[in-house]
Amino acid sequence: MDEYTCLVLITRGTTIFLLAEAIEVRISLEDIFHLSSTGITKHPLGSVYNNCYISYGLRLGDACAKHAEDTFHAKRILIISLGTVARSSTGLKDLQEALGNKVVGVTSGLRPNTYFGDDCRKLDVDLIVTLGGGSLSDASKLVALVIPVICVATTLSGGEFTSPAGATDDRDNIKYQFITDTPAIRLVILDAEFVTAFTPIDARRTRRPRWMLKRLLCQMASINAISAIARVYTPPGGPHAIGHMLGPLGVGHGETSGILLAAVCKYNARHRANLDRQVAMRNLAEREGLKEGVADLGDILTVLVQALDMPTKLADVGVSRENLLDPFAATNPMVEK
Repeated sequence: MDEYTCLVLITRGTTIFLLAEAIEVRISLEDIFHLSSTGITKHPLGSVYNNCYISYGLRLGDACAKHAEDTFHAKRILIISLGTVARSSTGLKDLQEALGNKVVGVTSGLRPNTYFGDDCRKLDVDLIVTLGGGSLSDASKLVALVIPVICVATTLSGGEFTSPAGATDDRDNIKYQFITDTPAIRLVILDAEFVTAFTPIDARRTRRPRWMLKRLLCQMASINAISAIARVYTPPGGPHAIGHMLGPLGVGHGETSGILLAAVCKYNARHRANLDRQVAMRNLAEREGLKEGVADLGDILTVLVQALDMPTKLADVGVSRENLLDPFAATNPMVEK
């Protein structure tokens, strides 16, 4: 038995991972949230969660072949892969070999922004398998309204576990958002060995490239991470909205915040947006004796935490200097010798 295989046991309020023999575990997203979220069984935003099944414990080829045959009874399969995934791993080749003559088409190198015209009806497919995340997940969620989708996750963003999708109308280059109660992706496959070809955890990648159990735990943790973001929803604001519109015009997602964040903040300040919050923070700082140009970020955070009646020192929670010994302490920008 290697470090790759893992069995999950879910109890109320706790998720316990145990090493197991090489078997597949399949659980539903609904089960995870029902059993491990302290009684919260329905999301306040309704259909934000994509109530898919999650499979792990088998390599991606074996898992896809198993479910293509036994779960979806598929005869004609389209594989859609990100170009980076196809170039930096054997995943696409392994998947084609596992599915054999059921594969009727392979698309590699999907554009960063997906278009309605990119459909698979001409191939008469009855199942889609995707390799990758981001824009690829968006595209597959839309197609999933009529064709079931298996997603092999390669990132920790967790987009596979939500139902909202975005796509561009190629008639006007405007990106639209869609959400539906129908499961957007039917099955998500987590293969910890497959993602060793990628860099979701750069700090550990070179030292422990085959640390399978830890990678799988991170993949599973992304489910709870994305649920927390959706559960305590904070509107993303102007930069995110304008970024949606820039994407179809060829501006990369990673560039939009750098271009827009400062400009939107200045716009909001000019129109006195959230003025009451800013006044409250300024009054708090002045009341605590902080002076503009002298106080630093640490001072501001300290008075804010104190105003919330929360501890600000380790001594407040019964921890001493002798209790602190962790190798990651050396990663701080300033370290005492």
